[in-house]
Amino acid sequence: MKLRDFILVVKPGIVVGNLIVALGAYAYSVKWSGAALLTFVWLALGTSVVIAASCVINNYLDRDIDQHMQRTAVRPTARGIFPFWVVIVYSALLYTVGFALLYRYVNPLTAAIGAAGALLYIAAYTPAKRYTSWAALIGTIPGATPPLAGYAAAHNHLDSTAWLLFLVIAVWQVPHFYAISVFRSKQYARANVPVLPLAKGLSRTVLEMRIYGMVYILVCGLLGVYGGVHLVPTIALVVYGIGWLRVMMAVPQASESWARRVFYYSLPILPLFSMLLATNRWWVV
Repeated sequence: MKLRDFILVVKPGIVVGNLIVALGAYAYSVKWSGAALLTFVWLALGTSVVIAASCVINNYLDRDIDQHMQRTAVRPTARGIFPFWVVIVYSALLYTVGFALLYRYVNPLTAAIGAAGALLYIAAYTPAKRYTSWAALIGTIPGATPPLAGYAAAHNHLDSTAWLLFLVIAVWQVPHFYAISVFRSKQYARANVPVLPLAKGLSRTVLEMRIYGMVYILVCGLLGVYGGVHLVPTIALVVYGIGWLRVMMAVPQASESWARRVFYYSLPILPLFSMLLATNRWWVV
């Protein structure tokens, strides 16, 4: 085991993607001060470590699946480098540090949201993906907890705005993941993972992607109406969402290339969403 293996096993890309959303939601919600800036740092550290711990356990539980996937076969757990005791010690250490930081230096509600997200990710989504195509929808719940954590870190409560932020990320995940499941369907088939294209077919998958694409645009608009997001950021989110939907609405004659276009178009949404939230107060017109 090398240092690189300990880094790879925490899924750095997943950590960063979730972290920027949590920090964007915090920056959107907080009134900046010296104390708020310090909380920002503790939120970043605590959230990163909790997500990393969950990824370590997920990687170990999914090690047999990962062996059949080209992208994940290089993970240390898939290669058998990480024994069970290392996974337990490493994840326990990360969880202890992460939850301690969130509870002590942010607030208990943020720590509780992190715990709920971790539990749902490990105990609900991870086993469900082996048995049902509904796992993708189950996974949107823990996947959308970072903006709740960021909002709770600023306000120490959750309200309708927090849940709208949650919905934006939850709904975004569906076309994003379904696109992956289309262009990697052969790999999922080898791993016996019943993703929607395998369980229900391409037509059903495309239909659901388009429906969720429309819902995503609607929820982004609701953020402007009810969530306090100013006009310019709201328009930017909606316009990009319409562009994403247009890609989905194209006839998928070559399903893999179509799905890759949908996937790549979805990637800028998280940084765009987070940046617009963080700079929302600059866009008063």
